[in-house]
Formats: sequence, structure tokens, C-alpha cells
Amino acid sequence: MNSRSYIQDHKLSYQQSLANQLVTAVIILNEKLAIVYVNPAAEALLNKSLYRLYNTESEMIFANTSINHARLMQLLATGQEFTDCDIVVELNESHRFTAEVTASSVEFERAPHVLLEFKQIDQQKQISLEVFQHQQWLAARDLIKGLAHEIKNPLGGLRGAAQLLSKEVSSEQQEYTSMIIEQADRLTNLVDRLLGPNQLPQMQAQNVHGILEKVCQLVSYSNAQKIHLL
Repeated sequence: MNSRSYIQDHKLSYQQSLANQLVTAVIILNEKLAIVYVNPAAEALLNKSLYRLYNTESEMIFANTSINHARLMQLLATGQEFTDCDIVVELNESHRFTAEVTASSVEFERAPHVLLEFKQIDQQKQISLEVFQHQQWLAARDLIKGLAHEIKNPLGGLRGAAQLLSKEVSSEQQEYTSMIIEQADRLTNLVDRLLGPNQLPQMQAQNVHGILEKVCQLVSYSNAQKIHLL
């Protein structure tokens, strides 16, 4: 074996080895647009081995897509490569995927061939969606933190003022200041819950009559002349 032939065989060996290591799915079609080679990534994508795919017509893969027989034949004639995005490949009812397909002309054994590269974008879209949702969640959390700070500060001042006022008013009027303090505490707890729980919830029994009585008090304070409670 002369050095030129050895180098050529060595080159082909490296090329096939590299193709087998690629994450991108690679399919090679001959001049009749039949499959003559698929790398392991393409076998996984198509759910078929090279043995089963060998000599299969490309129309089996690209049925009902923009990559048809005439377009691939034109590629062989002109050598001008093209890329199509969002190609939906449907092999059967249970196996379909969306991919970006790049087609280019290559020469093997002095004959023109078509090299197809598949980049599956279903997973990329899913990852992008998850990243976007996470960013939205972070932005919403930052917004809630800012609002919580702006709300809790006035509530603290309101509660403190009500406590001071309760020392200056009569015992009968302290009912109103107690209501202000209680509602300020309730709103503070509500804001804390918006920020997310920092401890496990503690369940306890409540007297429903006491809750209804507080509701009646709030309604009577805000709409004393419009609503009559029986």
C-alpha cells in the first residue's frame, strides 16, 4: 500500500470515527437519494439501525415536509446547501419530532452524495421555556419582595400609632384601636405568606362565631348606614 492510499484510508477512518461521536444526527444519501449511512445519533433519533435504514428512500423521512425529492436532486446538481427550521418529521403515529435540517452536497467514491444534519429542537424549546418560566418566577418574586417592603413599613407605622392612640382614648374607644392593630397584623401575615412559607403550617381549631363577629364589626365600621346585619 503506497503512502497516498494509506493516508486516504486513514482519513476515511477518522471521518467515520468522528461522525460516530457526533451528538448531531447525520444521514448520508447517495445519488439516488437512498440512505447509505447514518451515525449513532441518527439511529437514536429515527429509532432504527443502519442495517434497517440502509437503501431506504429519503421520502420515508421527509414525507409531507418542505424537503422533497426535487429539492434534494437540485442540491446534487447545483451543490448549493440549504437549511430549513422547524421541520416536523413524523415516522409513525407515536414517533414524531421537530428538527432543524441542513443539507449539503459531498463527494464519496467520486460520486455526489447528500449530507443531512439534524438538530432536534423539541428539547431546546423545552429548555428555553423552562429557563423563561424560571426567569419570570424570579422577576415576580423580586416584585413581591419590593411590594412587601413598601406595604409592611406603613402597616408597622399604622400599628404603632394605634397602640399609642389606645393609651389616650377611653376603654370604649379602645375597641377601634384594637381592630386597627388586629387588621394590621392580619395584612402583615398575608404579605409574609405571599413571600412564601418559611415554616410548616400550624393547624389549629377556630371558633367560627368569633370570626363571624369580627366580620360583622368590620362591616359595621365601614358601612354603618348602608348595611343592616340581623
